[in-house]
Amino acid sequence: MTTNKIVLGTMMFGWKVSLIDAFKLVDIALKNNIDILDTSPSYGDFISEIMCGKLISHFPELKISTKFSIPKNVSRKKVSCTLTNLCEQSLNRLKKTTIDIYVLHSDENIPPSDIFCEAILNLKNKKLINEFFLSNSSLNTYLKIKSFEDLNKVKIIDGFQLKKNFLFSDPLLNFIDIRSDRRIFTYSPLCEGLLTAKYLINPESKIDSRFFQATKNLEYYNNLLSEENAKKVISLEAEAKEHCQSLIEYSYSSLFLSPFINKVIIGPSQISHLEEAIRCSEISVSKQHFPHAPVMNYLSHS
Repeated sequence: MTTNKIVLGTMMFGWKVSLIDAFKLVDIALKNNIDILDTSPSYGDFISEIMCGKLISHFPELKISTKFSIPKNVSRKKVSCTLTNLCEQSLNRLKKTTIDIYVLHSDENIPPSDIFCEAILNLKNKKLINEFFLSNSSLNTYLKIKSFEDLNKVKIIDGFQLKKNFLFSDPLLNFIDIRSDRRIFTYSPLCEGLLTAKYLINPESKIDSRFFQATKNLEYYNNLLSEENAKKVISLEAEAKEHCQSLIEYSYSSLFLSPFINKVIIGPSQISHLEEAIRCSEISVSKQHFPHAPVMNYLSHS
């Protein structure tokens, strides 16, 4: 049975999504061959990881992707110990013995590449993690780690978690080399809701958005809702109609149909959001099998 291209993001767990609804979301996800949860200790001050642990106790087939950043002022000698402690703390909350995917959320404060790579290898050798992904990192960081890999004939980076949608794309995606033997997960497929077109109707509705409520980053949203981006969204909406699709369908299908993207992370706050993404993934699968078939527009813009 083919695994779905969707990863269930859990940023809303414990905030917009109750434990009861989380169980409902996971039940729907598993029935549609979605078996990876993406979480982080920073989501709700550990609440998301704790909830994921409760879900895993009932659905042991679930895989977990969680994140870490390098704390400030960590000495070289303590890098490996620090990462081991962070990993074990997450495992304790997740009620697991191994993290399926451990993601470096930012390369800020990252130590010299040899020290960092040895620390990641230590986690793998201890079987505390299966895979290591980079996210929000520079090309320079990737090239330094790759240099260590080539020199020592080992694999550190198994994949990337990168932002990708019609309006924004992580620069690393332009570097073809990362596609060689590494997996690519993308996130923010609807660009914090901008690619639903709802902000064109009511720009002030940004204060109700999930991302704004989580970050309170007004400057980010003012830039996001710029006149230039608004014009792009209007243009994309027209393109979508030419393809007999809603803007949401069009945004999702561009990712689901990409041969370079292995998974797309979505973070639903409602069951309908997950069901909508699943329908879009099914449309994309149909287009892959029947590329000349028309795409039915049965999703709303809501």
